[in-house]
Amino acid sequence: MTQPDLSVVICTYNRPELLRLALTTLLRQAPANLTYEVVVVDNNSTPATRAVVDEIAQSDSRVRYVRETRQGNAYARNTGVVEARAPIVAFLDDDVTVRESWVEITGRTFQKTNADFIGGKVLPRWEAPPPSWLDVANWAPIAAVDYGDAPFSITAENSLCLLTANIAFKKDLFAKHGEF
Repeated sequence: MTQPDLSVVICTYNRPELLRLALTTLLRQAPANLTYEVVVVDNNSTPATRAVVDEIAQSDSRVRYVRETRQGNAYARNTGVVEARAPIVAFLDDDVTVRESWVEITGRTFQKTNADFIGGKVLPRWEAPPPSWLDVANWAPIAAVDYGDAPFSITAENSLCLLTANIAFKKDLFAKHGEF
């Protein structure tokens, strides 16, 4: 594969079936004029995780498996950055399913803006109705975020938090500013 436009890094630890769902929704995407790879960083999981990735990679050459034995999400993400071949590195969590145009929107946003990084919504997938007090204003402990549909900039005056479950960076930022 030639250098892709976008590297999607998914760090995982012992959640092979959630990872399978995340990869399935991601790999269904066929953005116009944009190539992408998927780097799965196994953060020291049991063999079931490797088996899922190997199975999917056999039918889709965009998927690569990498193992990081140092336990911790920061180690796994940093390994993903090193392994990423594209100038844009996007991160998804292994329990995230993306909308059908996520890759295209991510790549196009970098092409059309001067942004060094972008992030998006991380919406919960409720298996049962949530308690009434758990509204969008109280989502931080469950690692979900929704700032609405309008694009916005993060500045010193608008210092909002983005989640690494759905975020993308220009790869050269890591060389300039350091790792996770």
